[in-house]
Amino acid sequence: MFDIKSSTNQQSSNSDKSPNLCWLNIGITVPINGTDKFVSLPLGIPLDSLQVKPYKGSNAEYAEIVSVQNQLVTTLLEQFASIPAGESRKLESKQLQLELRHAAPPSEIPVRSDLNLQFKLK
Repeated sequence: MFDIKSSTNQQSSNSDKSPNLCWLNIGITVPINGTDKFVSLPLGIPLDSLQVKPYKGSNAEYAEIVSVQNQLVTTLLEQFASIPAGESRKLESKQLQLELRHAAPPSEIPVRSDLNLQFKLK
């Protein structure tokens, strides 16, 4: 599992936090004024804020998913190490994919009217 640090769950103040340097941007290349330009979505993914967490459990399938996630982030960060500060490179991969996900709204917990729970303290 990975956590992206945000203002709601970070423990240190913003002044203690170093700026993110490794960004994954999603976009397209389009011609602008006769030159191909990469135009990304307004928000990138700060990869250097992802924290690899070890999996401790007994679900083998989920353990494999976490292992692949760790490998994916590690590989991307290794690629960033070869990019000089202030520069960017395009990723080329037949494996890397983008996924759009529309999260379902939270479901309501049904109230069981057929239960008559009664408890007494001793």
